Amino acid sequence: MGSRGGAEIWHLDTNDCFSCYSPGGTFDTLVRWASSPDRLYKSRSEGLMAVTPCPSRWLLIDSRPLWIVPQPQPSDADIEAFGLLQQLLAAIEVELVDAMIFDDECHWWSMRELATGDGSWPIAVHDEPTPGTIEPLP
Repeated sequence: MGSRGGAEIWHLDTNDCFSCYSPGGTFDTLVRWASSPDRLYKSRSEGLMAVTPCPSRWLLIDSRPLWIVPQPQPSDADIEAFGLLQQLLAAIEVELVDAMIFDDECHWWSMRELATGDGSWPIAVHDEPTPGTIEPLP
C-alpha cells in the first residue's frame, strides 16, 4: 500500500479478518467511487457469484502515493464520500465498516474515525450470503 498506488476493496469475514479483495484502479478514490460506484457494484456481483461468496463487510483502501497525490490528507469531500458510500453499499447489502487512506510515508487515516470521532468498527451481526440468496447486480 502507499507507494504502489491503486485502490482496493477488501472483503472481511465476520471476525473482521481479510478474506479476499477486488482491485481498484490507480486513480480510484473515495470521492470517485461515491460519484460512480459501478466498480463497487461489480465487485459485489462477482463476489456473490463465486463458489464461496465474498463476505459483505468491506474495507475500502484509498492508496495515495505522494508521486500521484502531493497532498494525500483526507478532505471534507472524502468524509462526505464515505457517508454516501455507506448508504450506496447498504442498498446492495454490503456493510462498509471503514475506508482507509494511506500515503507512502506510513501515514493513514480512518474515515470512520474522522466522520464519527470513533475508530472502532461495528460488530458483525449478520450471516454471510450463500450462493443464490441475493440477486446478482446488473
